[in-house]
Amino acid sequence: MSWCFAMTSMKGGSGPLKTDVPGRVRTPLARREEILDAFEKSGLSGVAFAALTGVKYPTLANWIQRRRDRGLSREAGP
Repeated sequence: MSWCFAMTSMKGGSGPLKTDVPGRVRTPLARREEILDAFEKSGLSGVAFAALTGVKYPTLANWIQRRRDRGLSREAGP
């Protein structure tokens, strides 16, 4: 899969977005992992990637930190 295809597929969805009571969009863990994988492969800054995918930067930064805390970052290695 090419990088451009991965980025354009980030905005697509399979149905309505679920939100919580305050109106925040709920992103399933599997979808978050796909987005984080694409971010790590993109070579973009977090700000640029967030703008490109429509994810707010603080949300993306939070997901990245959580992934690093769990030790699942592709960049961290085994």
